[in-house]
This record gives sequence, structure tokens and C-alpha cells, in this order.
Amino acid sequence: MILYNSYTGAIVSFSEDEKPEVMACLKRAGITELDSDVKKSLYDHGFIVPGHVDQKRRALFLHESMHRTDMMHLILLVTEACNFRCTYCYEKFERGKMKPGIVNGVKALVKDRAGTLSNLHISWFGGEPLLQMPLIEDLSHTFLSIAQENQIQYSADVVTNGYFLTKEAFEKLLSWNVRQFMVTIDGVGEMHDRTRHLAGGGGTFDQIIENLRAVKECSADFDFTIRVNFDQENIKEVSNLIACLKAYFAHDKRFGLFFHLDLSQYFGHQ
Repeated sequence: MILYNSYTGAIVSFSEDEKPEVMACLKRAGITELDSDVKKSLYDHGFIVPGHVDQKRRALFLHESMHRTDMMHLILLVTEACNFRCTYCYEKFERGKMKPGIVNGVKALVKDRAGTLSNLHISWFGGEPLLQMPLIEDLSHTFLSIAQENQIQYSADVVTNGYFLTKEAFEKLLSWNVRQFMVTIDGVGEMHDRTRHLAGGGGTFDQIIENLRAVKECSADFDFTIRVNFDQENIKEVSNLIACLKAYFAHDKRFGLFFHLDLSQYFGHQ
């Protein structure tokens, strides 16, 4: 039995023997004490909450925070180029890096809005964004400068295939306040390489794992999500991947897993 909490993002699995207790705990009547491992797990991951918590108010606060005018979140596609040719990718790779006019326009936008902002968050996207590290550096310095001048809280994340995420590149990104990372791994070795291979052919799994193990040696605070796309082809191999990643990252709370069902086989790549 697997539970997903859409508010906290938690995913917890329970055995068949634990299922009756789980279902009983989730009834509206609630529970009176945390006297078992099942109840403690449900509480720790937000499936059951203290009686005094106003869940409706929490939900309304979350909804309202998404429409605040003093917060800006920009998703910047710095390039459509990519060194991978993933089998389920929808990109056409027709556009290169962000043009100078667009770069200057983004800088002008942030500068113009700076006086009204308390929070600025940037998501670096692509293609493969790390192909344009100089552009990320240029924009990051501008954003950091504007944020400092206007006392704006600045943060950033990046979605990358991980191939160029060396320790040196990682430390540069950290210095530009990029603290959230996402890399996709679809299986162990050949299973991953089957769907996420280089544009000219060749595997990518070994290089990504080598990079992530180097990243782990950094002492800085960051959040690293390893995304796993699964379908009918690789679902049976997911347990092997979990065992592999557990061996490297299970005891480092900065790393987490996110599983995503790939529906392109049913509905096409779009």
C-alpha cells in the first residue's frame, strides 16, 4: 500500500499486514495517541495532524501565496540545445541559446519589478541549461546584485540531465544561490542508457552517477531530487535502481527520489 500526500509531497509505503491499521487511522474519527510505528509514520509525513491544526486555513494560505504580487518566479530556457536524445523528449532543438535581446529584456524586467518584490526565484531550464554556464553566470550576477540592492530574498533551481554537473560546475551554481537540483535517472546502467543516451550515441549513466557521488562530498546545504520516469518497459527494474541509489545516497537527507509515470507510450510524446 502506497500513500501520497499532495500537501507535503511525502510518499510512504506500507505492507499488506499494516494496511488495516493505516485505513483505521485515516478515518475521520482520528486517533488518540502515537503508539505504533505505523501511526508515527503517518504523523511524521503529514497524513494525520494534531486536532488543533486548521487544515483549511493552511490550504488557503498555500493558495494565496501562489498569487502574491511581491513574489516573482521566472522559468528561463537558456538554450534548447541538448547533448542527450532521450526517447521520450518533446523538444525539437531548433533554437539555440537565449538571444542577447531576450537576456537584456529579462534583466530589465527584474530591475523594473525590484521595488515591489520581497522574493525572487529563478528556475534554469532547457534543453540542457548547463551547456550555457556563462549565460547562467551572467544572469545570476545581475539577479544577485538587484536582490542585494533591494533586500530581496533570492533563490534558484536547475533541471539538468546531470552529464555536465561536475563538482566544479556544482560549486559554481551554489555560489550563484542555486540550491535545488533535479536530475533524471531511469534505471541502472543499460536500462537508463536505453532511454537517456547521448545525441551521438553512447551511455550516460556512469557519468551521471560519478558526478552525483562527487556532488555528495560537498558540505553545503542543498536539495537534490533524483527523478525516475517509469513505464511498462522499466518498471520491473525500478527496485534495482532504488537499491543502487540507496547504497550511495540513503543516509544523506539532501537527496530524495521523485517517481513519474511516463504516459507518452499511451498518448504520444505531447
